Amino acid sequence: MIPWFVVVASVVSVIGFVYYQRPVDTTALIRDGIIGCLDERRPLWHGPCFRDLADRILARMTPEESLRTLADLDDEQPVKSVCHALVHYIGQDMYAESGDLQDTLARCSSVIACGEGCLHGAVEGYLTTAGSDFADIDLAALCVRSQAKNEMDYRACVHGIGHALMLVTDGDIPGSLAACDAIDVAVRDQCLSGVFMENVFGHQYLGNPGAYVDLREPRYPCTIVDEMYLARCYASQASFVIQNDRRGYDAGAEFCAAIDPTYRAACYGALGAQSVVGEETPHAVVQACARVPDGDAHDECIRMALYFRIQMTAGDAPSLGAICGAVPEARQEACAGAAGETIALWFSTRPEDACRDAFADTRLLRTCEAALSI
Repeated sequence: MIPWFVVVASVVSVIGFVYYQRPVDTTALIRDGIIGCLDERRPLWHGPCFRDLADRILARMTPEESLRTLADLDDEQPVKSVCHALVHYIGQDMYAESGDLQDTLARCSSVIACGEGCLHGAVEGYLTTAGSDFADIDLAALCVRSQAKNEMDYRACVHGIGHALMLVTDGDIPGSLAACDAIDVAVRDQCLSGVFMENVFGHQYLGNPGAYVDLREPRYPCTIVDEMYLARCYASQASFVIQNDRRGYDAGAEFCAAIDPTYRAACYGALGAQSVVGEETPHAVVQACARVPDGDAHDECIRMALYFRIQMTAGDAPSLGAICGAVPEARQEACAGAAGETIALWFSTRPEDACRDAFADTRLLRTCEAALSI
């Protein structure tokens, strides 16, 4: 007969083993970590808090597991509004682990979380490893359309080049923009927007004005760049105004109204993009765009909301239909057309099914389907 104290010791050992082997509550680890960084008011973009949080996350789970957990969380506030910066770090770490850019991009594409920041971070990891030698790299060859899951992932990769250029040039906007000129003109805007976004967010989260940020003159650096860069520049600066002025969308709309009319529609698009990150409902997104003059500018605001929404939700077509259902009736058909163009970028096969998921109204469905080939 086995002595009682041996049995007790064995049971205690098993319980202890089970306790210490319990799965990590990944949701709590990530959510609490993000909230902790926000509560401490520590910089998130290129700051130590999110850098350390990414390291803690990847010490407890695989990158794919971390992205799946974030995908479950990224429609919650405050996670939704800031986690894009976190997945940049995860993408950088994934590249550091594999050393293969195309492999890292494919892994990032397998689970989309917090927009497509993992793809951006993968390219950052690649180019920052090259450092000052990036001039010898064929930037146009980094993102391979045929290897991307869809057109939007390809564009996200190109956008990441813009971010990465700013990192390796220490925030040199003219130099980074000139490097973007090597990119195919059809998607060059994605690289340009990465450059300007890095400038805006680097200031926002580090809290120090950089060489190309002037709080007293929100049009800067658009006042010094060449004309061909102005549309993307003003759109990013509108985001800067929305983030840094207490009046938010109202301030952004006023900023856009005061610039050269040639660039106003692109500028107003920033209200739509920002609203998808900051608001919870389709109605709130549409209300942000209600500050925009009717016509092409309003359509661009809604188009950018749809573009960012499909990324934020990893292809939730019905959420696009919900936004179109909330716009004024006179603009719904334009919205359905923009939804079709957005769907075509995300769904590489059978996009017509996504249009049917998005629209029950026959007229809007036909408009969506007709836009698939544009």
